[in-house]
Amino acid sequence: MQFNYGDEGSGWQRTMEHERYRYVSEYSRPKFEIVKEPARPTQPFEKQDSLVERIFADTPAPNADPLLFPAQRADLHHRQMDLQLELLGARHAINYEIRKQIEYEECKVRARLHEIHDRPVEFGREGKFETGLLKQLQQLRKERQAESVACWRDTSRLVSDLSERWTEYADESRKARWLEDGL
Repeated sequence: MQFNYGDEGSGWQRTMEHERYRYVSEYSRPKFEIVKEPARPTQPFEKQDSLVERIFADTPAPNADPLLFPAQRADLHHRQMDLQLELLGARHAINYEIRKQIEYEECKVRARLHEIHDRPVEFGREGKFETGLLKQLQQLRKERQAESVACWRDTSRLVSDLSERWTEYADESRKARWLEDGL
């Protein structure tokens, strides 16, 4: 194949053989990977039967061995901790949904405000509408703040209860191991 660089009359030509482009791409993993967190249920205990079953399952028989009592209590505390962890996850999932909805509403109000500022003012009519939107935006901010405080309050109460359950679970587990080793 011949290539001509320059004028036709210059006589300067370069000949070279055409080679195919031989780039081969090797797949490599990206440096980061997006891992989506599984959606937590916002109502983990909506089925009353399953809740009652989980709380009151495996109740000890009246004539059970008294040496198994600490192990059974430890198991009960463990189940209670699992339920509280589910409640904690559900509360944060609810908080996320509420805050997401509030932020969506705030974005809609801000978009309306930007539309007002882009248009020419028509005899003060826009001023009342703008004031209403600003009040609505302020109310949404208050709602978001109230939800954050409510979530913090619920979370701190659940974490406090969870730490008490953990202490009771650890004590009962220790007693059960002590009784098993002592016999």
